[in-house]
Amino acid sequence: MSVRLGTVVISGAGVVAPLGHTPAEVFDALLAGRSAVAPITRFPTDAFPCKIGAAVTGFKAAQWVSNRKNLKLMSEAVQYGVAAVKRAWIDAGLEGAGINPERIGLFCGAGTAVGRT
Repeated sequence: MSVRLGTVVISGAGVVAPLGHTPAEVFDALLAGRSAVAPITRFPTDAFPCKIGAAVTGFKAAQWVSNRKNLKLMSEAVQYGVAAVKRAWIDAGLEGAGINPERIGLFCGAGTAVGRT
């Protein structure tokens, strides 16, 4: 079986990150040398040797997930992913475009850092 490789076009970008909620915000923060690392305030850190982290702030999941039941079932990481995908969709100008969903692909990266060095 042969696989036909076609042209791939990256037409939109979406991001939810500690440095910003749009590609432009993150890019500008990186160019300015800003860091999102700060003291952890979301949970007690008494039991942990590390007291700093880079948290996403100012994120409102309800802006991106209209179904409240689905919102309650989603982890925070999934909420970020949904928002990033919707932002990429809008950034690509595809909202209301009537595009066949089978013609669209998505690459999504996410992660957390846990461990010791």
